[in-house]
Parts: sequence; C-alpha cells; structure tokens
Amino acid sequence: MLAAGASTRAGTVKALAQIGGRTLLASAIDTLVQGGCGEVVVVVGPPHAERVAAAIARARRVDNPDPSRGMLSSLQLALSDAWDAAVVSLVDHPHVAPRTVRALIDAHARSEAELVRPVHAGRSGHPYLVARRVFAALRAGDLALGARPIYAACERLDVEVDDPAIHEDLDTAEAIEAAGGEPRG
Repeated sequence: MLAAGASTRAGTVKALAQIGGRTLLASAIDTLVQGGCGEVVVVVGPPHAERVAAAIARARRVDNPDPSRGMLSSLQLALSDAWDAAVVSLVDHPHVAPRTVRALIDAHARSEAELVRPVHAGRSGHPYLVARRVFAALRAGDLALGARPIYAACERLDVEVDDPAIHEDLDTAEAIEAAGGEPRG
C-alpha cells in the first residue's frame, strides 16, 4: 500500500483521516487482508512517517526517504521477490471491497497476465495486481516517467468488478468530507 505522500492537497495526513471512526489506513489494510493478501506492506514517508507507522496494524512498514520522487519510488521499495504478485493499493481508496482484491488474485491465478486491473463502468482503477516477472522492470524504472510505460508493455487482463470504489480518490479534504469523513491527522 502506497501511503508515503505528503498529503499536501488533503491538508491533512490522508492515511490518518477517519471515516466512520476508522482511519483510511485501517480500512485499506483490512480490505487487502480480507481480500486474500498474505502480507501487507505499507510504504510511509516524511514528514508523517512516524505518525502513520504508529497506526499500522497487521502490516509491515517500509520507509521511503524521498517520496517526492513519485509513486514508483515507493513501489520499488515495497516489492519482494518472495511474492508471486503484488496488489498495488493506494491509501486514499479506502472503500474498495475485499471481493475486488479477491477477483484480481483469482484472475491472476488463472492467467498469464502480467498486469491485472479492475474495471468498473468502462474505466480501470485501483488497486491493481502486477506479476513478479514485472518486478525487475519496475525496480529499474525511470522515476521521472513512473510505472505507466512499464505497464503499457505488459500483457494485461482487465477484470470487470461491481465496485465503483475503485475510482474513488480521497485526495482532498473536500473529498474526504464528502465521503463522510473527518480529515484528522
């Protein structure tokens, strides 16, 4: 789970914002665990690393010392060759259903796809799954370009899901409040 950003647009630490009395971080971790992820890794970064890390339960912490280099820099630090694949999740998508994560994992198990994306109403979203054979390319990826060129070269499988939350992006205080949350942090 990528949670290393400075949350500048949100005006608060997004990972610690609350909806229904639960942090976005806790909700997102639960989704991954309930969806079938064997290990959850949360990438944190300054200036909020310690505050976010203190809220991590059932996950392993990885520090990105300079997340301003982009999301690919966080992903590079999180990947483990012990995994067959990684479900890449963002902390600001807390309402994704565990069944969506399960659908990605199941689709990967039945296919040779290097990238498995959820699609709802004709648009892809988050989280997505990337196969281990792409990890080396991601680790060598150009931070200025991000992961998109790497993913564009992947064999892709799109999985239709009944989950509009894959498009939800609680990136601002207004979006958090509109989702019923409190932008604490």
